[in-house]
Amino acid sequence: MKTQILRQFEYNDWANSKIIDYIAGLEKIPDKVLKIMCHLILAQDVWLDRIIGKSDFLLPIWEKYSIQECKVMSENSSENWLKYLRKKSEDSLQKFVEYKNSKGDEFENKLIDIVTHVITHSFYHRGQINQLLRQNNIEPLQLDFILYARKDQ
Repeated sequence: MKTQILRQFEYNDWANSKIIDYIAGLEKIPDKVLKIMCHLILAQDVWLDRIIGKSDFLLPIWEKYSIQECKVMSENSSENWLKYLRKKSEDSLQKFVEYKNSKGDEFENKLIDIVTHVITHSFYHRGQINQLLRQNNIEPLQLDFILYARKDQ
């Protein structure tokens, strides 16, 4: 299970990097595209902070940064997540983590479920970004997992 989670998070990093580079190359970046990309990265950081008990629940997740800042933030976020996950044992993925959501409500979920949420949250928002690109007459970027898997062949 740990190996699969690491692979999915490495894919997540690859896909984020690809879409950030693609967005950076656009003549004009649609405002909502940038806002969602920032949110995706900030949410990853919030979740990591929650599970390591580093921060409170009031971290901003809808701040807007430049695409260049997004690139650096994404690289740092992925590096921090992968470093954290590599240190975890297989058994620790099944342990419960207590945290507060953005409203201050307390919850607990298994670490594996939180990590799965972070990855699927990113899938969802990259899909939104691609939809917004298409609505702005910009060809969306292909980011399917199988494309990532093929790069290893």
